[in-house]
Amino acid sequence: MEIFRQSGGVDGISEINSERTLRYHHGELRETLVRVAIEAIEQRGEASFTIREIAKVAGVSHAAAYRHFRSKHELLARIAEEGFYGLQASFHQALGENAGRSCRARIKALGEAYIRYALQHPGYFRAMFHLELRSHSDLPSLSGAASRVFGTLVDAVTEGIARRELVRRSPRELAMVVWATIHGLSFLLLDQQIDSPPAPDELIELAIERLDAGLAHP
Repeated sequence: MEIFRQSGGVDGISEINSERTLRYHHGELRETLVRVAIEAIEQRGEASFTIREIAKVAGVSHAAAYRHFRSKHELLARIAEEGFYGLQASFHQALGENAGRSCRARIKALGEAYIRYALQHPGYFRAMFHLELRSHSDLPSLSGAASRVFGTLVDAVTEGIARRELVRRSPRELAMVVWATIHGLSFLLLDQQIDSPPAPDELIELAIERLDAGLAHP
């Protein structure tokens, strides 16, 4: 069911079609609020929304929205958590498609999956690393989702070191280098901060190739 209009809304966010009467069943409003917030992030390039704005676009009172999310922080955390689940699914798919290949090949596949996830799901990606969520101490569920993603990369690096495919260093340190490299490129591409870049596929391939060369066991 198409419920979003192409015009109107708050600062470019599409409004729910007010010509229909939408009855939200249990859980549906919560999902709608999440979708509207993601759309706001994607259109604005930042998480600058308020719960009141999101509620207005969803066609409900702010009181109804607050029954699902007590604050913007809570809504943003939910989006971020879903984002990490999505990234983990992309990682699992990449590893499955490269089963039986070398550890280095699987790590390269993880790097490519990470960048493509960022470009295909910018709303989720920006929420996952938003400054308001830089501390996960009060968000155990989000912290667990993020840790599992990083753990997947650490496991791949650990295996690569054990098989003498990667330089012998701390697995977590090497994994952090991989993460920092692909994360930085992801945001540069997402924010279009690279002047006259080559085709994205070519740039991603070059970056992953150079990263792989630096990690290789001498």
